[in-house]
Amino acid sequence: MSSPANDPPRAAGAMATTRSENAFVLEQDGQHIGRLDYRVENSVLYIDYVEVIPSQRGKGLGVPLIDAATDWARDNALRVVPLCGYARSVMVRDARYADVFKGR
Repeated sequence: MSSPANDPPRAAGAMATTRSENAFVLEQDGQHIGRLDYRVENSVLYIDYVEVIPSQRGKGLGVPLIDAATDWARDNALRVVPLCGYARSVMVRDARYADVFKGR
């Protein structure tokens, strides 16, 4: 039987990204940190908006949301059109998105 003293230490600030019907949500220690809103039409995932709470902006926390969305797009044979300016700037600068990136 495990006791709290024997449990492995949990990294402070552990983050998780989950997908709901039209969004990917980033949480840190159970708190909502950010969100990526999307829609799928004709085999294209449109990234409408990426938002991170004001206290966490400027730390690159939108990138894990874009990673989650593009991974899901790959798994579902979708192309990605980033309508959000932030998502577009991230995807244009980083070659690892080239296989799913689709210009408008």
